[in-house]
Amino acid sequence: MNKGHLLAALAALQWSTIGIFGKALIARDLAPLTVVTLRSALALVTLILWMVVTGGRWFTIRRHDLGFFAIFGLLGMAAPCFLFFAAVERIGVAIASVVLYCYPAIVTLLAAAVFKERVTAWKLVALGLVLSGVTLLSGVCHPASSRVDLPGVGLALLAALFAAAFSIFSKAALRTYAPMTVLSCSLGFGTFFLLAAHLALLGVPPLAPSSTVFGLLVALAWIPTLGANLAYIRALTYVEASRASITASLEPLVATLLAYLVFGELLTPLQGVGMSLVLLGVLVVQR
Repeated sequence: MNKGHLLAALAALQWSTIGIFGKALIARDLAPLTVVTLRSALALVTLILWMVVTGGRWFTIRRHDLGFFAIFGLLGMAAPCFLFFAAVERIGVAIASVVLYCYPAIVTLLAAAVFKERVTAWKLVALGLVLSGVTLLSGVCHPASSRVDLPGVGLALLAALFAAAFSIFSKAALRTYAPMTVLSCSLGFGTFFLLAAHLALLGVPPLAPSSTVFGLLVALAWIPTLGANLAYIRALTYVEASRASITASLEPLVATLLAYLVFGELLTPLQGVGMSLVLLGVLVVQR
């Protein structure tokens, strides 16, 4: 496994903790939009403080690229979070996650169109394995999961589309800027749009949370936001966007294991098969 795939796998490991921290925060009566907004805001504040301490210039971009990063922040950062949690409220985590993990297929198609990446037979096999594995991991094959809310599925599909846009925007930005600049500027605009949405829909976010809530928010900001996104963006400097996105599909596998270990959630034989398929897909895409 080369450095790019290792970084994408590291991103997946960190993204997989979203469920643990997010579930704990929502259990404390924080709205999903509040969680993602405060997560982004704390991550942005951390980046600014880090930049001041280290003397970095991560927010320095050309004036004519402001529009690009504004669109990147809106479509690649803010929209996937907002739409995914909106989908979860309608159709639940399992089905929303399966639909979201269509995004490697979308990345493969977009990368072929934008960057002329080859759509090889191995990539298609890997995509098939990963999508099948994620479906089994989610538990949607269970008879009790037969009722589907079409608007909710539509929201999840939009989340998948914009999650794919994150890969495409990042790959394009890396032609000119370093990974830290790409992360900082996209996160800055993304936070702005999330705050605007929160003000419009829910009002001012809570500014004085309890110490427990604050600690969970910091963990959410540092691990699956800063750590994961930076690792994934760096992965794109080494491998194709399609390959990075397929490797990052390790996330639901690790998230399922964490749910079993931390919350004692049931791990079924079908989910075990799903894990094997995802792992096989990640191995196949490296060919």
